[in-house]
Amino acid sequence: MPNAFLMTTDLGLVFDTNLSIDEDYEASDFHSIDLWSPHEPRPPGTGRLVYSSRYRSPRFDAYDYFPGTGSIAIVSDRLKFVFEQICGAGEVGFYPCEIRFKDITKEVWAVYPLTEKLLVDRQRSEIEWYVPDLQPTELIVKNSRKIVFQDDYLGDLNVVRWRESFAHVVVSEKLKAGIENVNSHGVKFLEDRELIFRQKSLDR
Repeated sequence: MPNAFLMTTDLGLVFDTNLSIDEDYEASDFHSIDLWSPHEPRPPGTGRLVYSSRYRSPRFDAYDYFPGTGSIAIVSDRLKFVFEQICGAGEVGFYPCEIRFKDITKEVWAVYPLTEKLLVDRQRSEIEWYVPDLQPTELIVKNSRKIVFQDDYLGDLNVVRWRESFAHVVVSEKLKAGIENVNSHGVKFLEDRELIFRQKSLDR
C-alpha cells in the first residue's frame, strides 16, 4: 500500500467554473506566492489574501477544498481542523483568507507545508525534465509516462511539498484517511503511478 498521496481537486470538479476561484490581486495586499517560502512565512494578520469567484455554485458553501488555487491548498475550517489534529508541530502553516462572490464572503484557510522534498525515484520513473536556468538541482517534471516515488519518502511526516512538481501538496495515508473521514467535498487523492504530466511549456 502506498504511504502517500498527491492532494488535488476532485477530477469531476476541475472544469466546474461555478467553483473555480482566482486570486484577487487588486483586493489583496498579501499574495499566495509568498507562502512558497515556508521558512519565512508572514504571521497571520499582516496582509489580506483574497480570492474571487465569478460564479456561485448552489453548493459553494459545502465545499472544503477549492480548485484554481495553484499549489496552495485552500480549505474550509473543518479541513483545517483535520490538519491540526493529525500533523505534528512544525509540519504545516495556515494563513487566513477569504473567497468573495459579489456581496458574499466565505472565510477559508491557505494551507502550506513547512517541509519541501524531492520525491521521485529517478531510476524507476520515466520522466522528461524541465531545467529552469539550467540548474540541475531545480528539476521540474514536464512530461511523464510513469512516476514512481521513493520508498518511505515521507518518513514520519504527514504533509510535504513535492519539489519536482511546482510544490504540489503530498499527504500521508493517515492524513488522507482523516480528510476522507469527515466526508470532505472537492478534494481527491492520487497515487504516484496515477500521475501523468503533459505540459507543452513550463517557461514563465
